[in-house]
Amino acid sequence: MNLTKITGLLAAAVVTLAWSLPADAAEATRTWVSGVGDDVNPCSRTAPCKTWAGAISKTAAGGEIDALDSGGFGPVTISKAITIDGRGENAGIVASLTTGIIVKAGPSDAITIRNITINGALNGISGIKFVSGGSLHVEHVAISGFSQFGLDFASTTQSELYMNDVHIHEAAGGALNIHPSGVNVRAMLEQVRLTNNLYGLLAKDGVKMSCTDIQVSGNTGTAIEANSATAAVTVNVSRSLVSGNGRGLVSSGAHATIRMSEVSIFDNDVGLAASAAGAIVSIANNRNFGNATAGAPTAIAAN
Repeated sequence: MNLTKITGLLAAAVVTLAWSLPADAAEATRTWVSGVGDDVNPCSRTAPCKTWAGAISKTAAGGEIDALDSGGFGPVTISKAITIDGRGENAGIVASLTTGIIVKAGPSDAITIRNITINGALNGISGIKFVSGGSLHVEHVAISGFSQFGLDFASTTQSELYMNDVHIHEAAGGALNIHPSGVNVRAMLEQVRLTNNLYGLLAKDGVKMSCTDIQVSGNTGTAIEANSATAAVTVNVSRSLVSGNGRGLVSSGAHATIRMSEVSIFDNDVGLAASAAGAIVSIANNRNFGNATAGAPTAIAAN
């Protein structure tokens, strides 16, 4: 048998083998995890993986990982566009001595975290740490028990943050820390609760955000702070409750602005505080009562 014929037979064998491989051998657009799964499985519905980390390596960019049943599916690092969905099950992450979810994705990648709990067991680092990506969507999520932050949004890429129906509590370093590194970040919070943390929300240089129907209560330090050193920070707050905190709304720095409309500020040590030329603009129908020191807006705008 000559060399040419042998080469042809080998090529044919490779093609035949490729066609015979199961579809699960490639990355799938949808995968599953289960408490009785195994990460050696292909993460299909009938042969699920056991952890988010095991499934993510077998899920194509832009795909989705779903939970089939209740369970703690472990911390995970996300490096591509992906959706992680607990699908209404009691699905989550226990992140003792570590961070629950780390996002280090590409500048246009969209990441969605939905329907899960992230528990730091009182000694975890942070619930979610966002380093890079295009956007992060956090929906129907509870985060608790971390020694640093509930969500640490330390973006190095121009990015967006969307949060809906999220509760962050018992974060010893602060609930929501948004501090991009030399880039602009847009954020939108709706129906978010930040309770019993060191502070509620801290937005720093380059952040422009809106908060609607949020509750920030029982935090030792500041409920909501816009803090600028070198770049503009704008935080718009509407139809929200700020109560029982060390300080309510704080604007610090010449480029920091908080605008508030229909906000109730009750029973804080300090209601409103502006420093270093920071601005707090009252637009309409705000209530600032029952605080040990009320404070006042720096400006009142027409409706």
